[in-house]
Amino acid sequence: MPSKNEKTNLQPQPTNQQMELQIQFAKRKRAFGGRLNRRDKSLALSPRLECSGP
Repeated sequence: MPSKNEKTNLQPQPTNQQMELQIQFAKRKRAFGGRLNRRDKSLALSPRLECSGP
């Protein structure tokens, strides 16, 4: 069975950043009880918007 350590041993790939965003989005989605409006979704997918604001 693949362990969590095996995953971290892999070298970072260009898709890692996208994977991180997916994980962050999943965590945020869980925090919201699985309910997210479109604004939260766009913020989770593009962190740049958070810096510039609405």
